[in-house]
Amino acid sequence: MVSPLASRAGCLAACLAALASSSLAGCEAPPPEISVQLLTDLAPVSQFDEIAVLRRGDSRSIVVSGSQRYDTPRVIAEYRDVSVGTVLELAAELRFQGRAVLRRTRTVRVTGGDIVLFTFSASCTEIACPMGDPRATECEGGHCVVPDCTGVTCG
Repeated sequence: MVSPLASRAGCLAACLAALASSSLAGCEAPPPEISVQLLTDLAPVSQFDEIAVLRRGDSRSIVVSGSQRYDTPRVIAEYRDVSVGTVLELAAELRFQGRAVLRRTRTVRVTGGDIVLFTFSASCTEIACPMGDPRATECEGGHCVVPDCTGVTCG
């Protein structure tokens, strides 16, 4: 017959082992993540009704409603299936009635916890790039720029 004290000791040991294994599981490094965000001054629904996020082998689409706002950065996709050091080519496209209104591309080397911000300006809807520099194939703030140009790096 097992004494009550031995039974309690066995139960306590099992509980401590379970607690330790669950605590250690949380100590592992989180997987790298890419958060794709959108910022635009275009009006949802009247100027674009869909957002597409494209990555080789993966395409995601978001149908836009009038209650959604994009005048501050907003997450439009997340990728957790990436490894540190991987180089990804991402594209985001604003569409209206099935046609691309604006498109931007980014090349990203994954470091973990990366944020990729796509900015779209209404001043680019009537611009056809490239104009002048053949490398400047995308529009940022009404000017043709190289694809990986973002904000102050656009020159």
